[in-house]
Amino acid sequence: MSDIDWAGIKFKIMEEQGENINITFNHHCYEKNITNFYLKPHYEVDGLSGFAQVLKKVSNIETSTLPYINPDNRPSFLGRIKKVVEHLKKQKPIHYYWKKCDVNKIAHPIGYSFALFSKEETKKLIKYCRDNQTNLNSLFLWAIDKECSTYFLTSNQNRKWMVPANIRKKEQSQQFYGNHATALTINTLNSSPQNIYQQIKNDLQSGIIWGGEIVANAPKYLGENIIRKMGKSTKSPYMGLFSNLGKWPIGNKPSDEKKTWVVAPIVSRLCPLACVANYWNEAFNISFMIHPSLTSKINDHEVVLNNIIKTIMKKADIDLNPTLKICRWENVMKQGEFL
Repeated sequence: MSDIDWAGIKFKIMEEQGENINITFNHHCYEKNITNFYLKPHYEVDGLSGFAQVLKKVSNIETSTLPYINPDNRPSFLGRIKKVVEHLKKQKPIHYYWKKCDVNKIAHPIGYSFALFSKEETKKLIKYCRDNQTNLNSLFLWAIDKECSTYFLTSNQNRKWMVPANIRKKEQSQQFYGNHATALTINTLNSSPQNIYQQIKNDLQSGIIWGGEIVANAPKYLGENIIRKMGKSTKSPYMGLFSNLGKWPIGNKPSDEKKTWVVAPIVSRLCPLACVANYWNEAFNISFMIHPSLTSKINDHEVVLNNIIKTIMKKADIDLNPTLKICRWENVMKQGEFL
């Protein structure tokens, strides 16, 4: 098996073009309200492999195995090529009518916000989703899209969001490095949490991820130089990204109930809004980042995330009072440690 992380090359090219490609792992202490920052470049790891590395290094928490997929529905090579076509059709570019946008601005982020929910609040949210034929990912993506489109777009136009899907195979489940994900493309115009849930379920069952696997590893087939040239003129279908890294720590219980881990995403001019969620010790948390091409105001991160939470409260008819925090990128860079 090749040790070259072909899927990671695109992040290296993004860095060359001036974008930030560092995933930020936030170790937050509830009692002192202090957050320590640890960073890993995306061209070395994805969210899962990076999380496992950071937990081992910082907290001495071992991850026994990362989630992997069952390859039983993996089609033949010709079948996978057909899935490539399906995958690329879903990625037809969209021109977004932003209220404010400096389309040529490529820069490091201003910062990000995150929200920490209690175990009790998490249970309430999960119960609502189960009672309404959806899940927490779909509920949050619906609310994120609703509030971001209102806040950033001039009209209720066609929109698509990227939802990363893990494509690790069993033999890669103990490789705590590299990028092993592809993108699902979810239509969100006039959607509902149930509709989004069904779209994701249908895509995973259809085998389109096997076409996405080839696209994610495009440098292997087209060459790095061609990908670099394409990156300068590429147009995107995506308004943003939503990713859930699942339940952590995997196979362990954290020893310190007074601390939690939050993972902050990366953004780019081609995918300018992003949220990353996970469950730490059964308590849900989510981060939110805006690309600097859309705003110069750090407080926009808190305002939009707060609006998202209010929308979910109204939809689910439940009270939520999560801890909200803003992290300025300049502080992340000054105080953060690259691992």
